[in-house]
Amino acid sequence: CRPGREHAVVKAERLHKVFGSNLRIVIVIREQRAILAAQYRDWPFDPLNPKKGKALGFEDWLTCLRQQPYFSFLELVRYERIISVYRDLFGADNVLILPLELLGGDKQRFASLLGGFIGVEPAQIEARLGQRPANAGHSARFNRMRRWRRHLPEGLRLGSLLPEGARDVLIRVLRGSGKEEVRFSPALEDALRSEYATGNERLAAWSGIDLKSLGYFMP
Repeated sequence: CRPGREHAVVKAERLHKVFGSNLRIVIVIREQRAILAAQYRDWPFDPLNPKKGKALGFEDWLTCLRQQPYFSFLELVRYERIISVYRDLFGADNVLILPLELLGGDKQRFASLLGGFIGVEPAQIEARLGQRPANAGHSARFNRMRRWRRHLPEGLRLGSLLPEGARDVLIRVLRGSGKEEVRFSPALEDALRSEYATGNERLAAWSGIDLKSLGYFMP
């Protein structure tokens, strides 16, 4: 399996080989702390052992993530590196960078930028963006249940022990609580800032969007 960034570069090069330079590319980014927290909520277990990995705290999970030899998610959220490849291949004017946070804070501007870039009426885009999100992520209660299940004998299926329909009710209750809180220590904040701030500054210049006001690390 190719390392994360190398695989992404290959995809970009294949797109260019098939379609040439006359292709418009939209790249949506997300602030690094937010996307790392979301990834952790999705899988709060040892990322090096997908089937039987033990539950980990956030910083231990990050440490394991850094040790993955075949895929580096931490490398992929250095967005400026892969975006620079697309800008070189397709031209800066053909690459639009949109922060996901703009969608939540200024949907009209998000729709206007996207619509103007792809030639679609912004009002049509804004109407579609108003639809309910399909992926709300795992709740704190649901993740507690997932961690607890790791202590059960392998092969035991609790759902089969519940009355018909009770499992679906239980899942709805577990998913209905708030998101699990993920804490970033001051030391971790400083470490991530040193990794991502300079690249984010380049992204802000390329996109013309004030990423600092949206919570992105900056020098």
